[in-house]
Amino acid sequence: MVKYSREPSNPTKSAKAMGRDLRVHFKVNQAPKQRRRTYRAHGRINPYMSSPCHIELILSEKEESVKKEPETQIAPSKPKKAQALRSGASS
Repeated sequence: MVKYSREPSNPTKSAKAMGRDLRVHFKVNQAPKQRRRTYRAHGRINPYMSSPCHIELILSEKEESVKKEPETQIAPSKPKKAQALRSGASS
């Protein structure tokens, strides 16, 4: 495992310097709202909500593609049960 710095722009630069290819994925989820109060004129109070979020940064190395082997024409093997029935042997 390669350790990277916590700055989001730096891991991709350091990975390229090492000759690796990184895939960067961001995931953002809504966090619970935080409630505060704002005091208004004439003794009124209004909600003062903030909408925080959780930001997740996922770094993974790109996988190298593997070439598919050409298929060869090999006859599929028959199960022994089918061969026994064809030969006339019964159990």
